[in-house]
Amino acid sequence: MRHSSSKQSKGRPRGFDPECALEIALDTFRRKGYEGASVDDLTDAMGISKPSMYRVFGNKEALFNKAMDLYETDIVSFSVVSLREPTARKVAESFLRGALDAQTRTGSKGCLGVLGSMAYSDDAHAVRANVLARLGAARAALASRLELARQLGDLPGNDPIDGLVSFLYALVHGMAVQAAAGVDRTALEDIIELGLRAWPASGIEGA
Repeated sequence: MRHSSSKQSKGRPRGFDPECALEIALDTFRRKGYEGASVDDLTDAMGISKPSMYRVFGNKEALFNKAMDLYETDIVSFSVVSLREPTARKVAESFLRGALDAQTRTGSKGCLGVLGSMAYSDDAHAVRANVLARLGAARAALASRLELARQLGDLPGNDPIDGLVSFLYALVHGMAVQAAAGVDRTALEDIIELGLRAWPASGIEGA
């Protein structure tokens, strides 16, 4: 029995929960970034051995990709939800307020997309490319929704759609940096209000 217990301590811990471990890995990546989080950091945080990590999640890059999947379906799901709003202005407001909720909720540590896109070493090239591809897909979905709004007469003016998308992401990423630096929610809400003042008025009455 003692021999079995010793072997167990070197492998997957008894009661190991992969979903919980992935959440912990996500939290670690959010705090330290891809390059800043070592395999030792990750395994220590998850409470598992390196062989267990490789067996369950793959290498560090594979673990990061799984963490990004969780990040997209949980932390930044607001970006998809906002596209369902009836007007372009409500899309913009929902997008910004959803980001604020994600950035200021308990346990928030930073924007994984921003941190991942800042990975510059040769070893992290594939990770950075993957993060940028995910961001590009999210931006394209937002641009498509705003283009539809323009076609429906809901988004007046000649402001380029790509410029409007970049404007929203600049606000969101800027808020993420400030939230990580400890700026309180009230100050971040002021940024949203100022941003919405600059947003084109809706062409739909009562929107």
